[in-house]
Amino acid sequence: MYRDDIVVDILPKAEVPSDLSYDDYPDKTIVPGFIDIQVNGGGEVMFNNTTTVEGINTICKAHRKHGTAYLLPTLISATATDMTNALNAVASAIEQRIPGVAGIHLEGPWLNANKKGAHDAGKFYAPSVSELESFPWLAMGTTLVTLAAECVDNEVLAWLKSHDVVVSCGHSNASSMNYRVKSCH
Repeated sequence: MYRDDIVVDILPKAEVPSDLSYDDYPDKTIVPGFIDIQVNGGGEVMFNNTTTVEGINTICKAHRKHGTAYLLPTLISATATDMTNALNAVASAIEQRIPGVAGIHLEGPWLNANKKGAHDAGKFYAPSVSELESFPWLAMGTTLVTLAAECVDNEVLAWLKSHDVVVSCGHSNASSMNYRVKSCH
């Protein structure tokens, strides 16, 4: 049963009040939608190549068909300009209530070149706090940043935390024995 678009109860068919209408799907299973925090693209659109509201909408629609209700469009290691464009596009998508967009995931470019994977290590660098302050961070939604903790200053980590950015350690050589590495790039 739902009220005001919110599920308030799940009942056996025999217990559904007689004044409510319902659809019966005896051979189906109803499950909650998935949440995907790393989505590089969908519907023939790659977020790195199409950092627009339209691109985000296409990606969300493509993933919804397969059960993903909410996602974070993911930008892999990119220039500061591309990161700004992606942040602005996601902010606009959230303001326009594009179904499914829950924020953004910036995977890099603050990564360790020794763990670059498919990323372009030529885009890797260590950000400064002043650079972080210049980005148009989201006012609504989740911002997830994947970075190599050993490749950024503690002040950068503190700044991200103080601005409600979720930080995930990835593409990293960090360990409890070796937090700081002289050269990551």
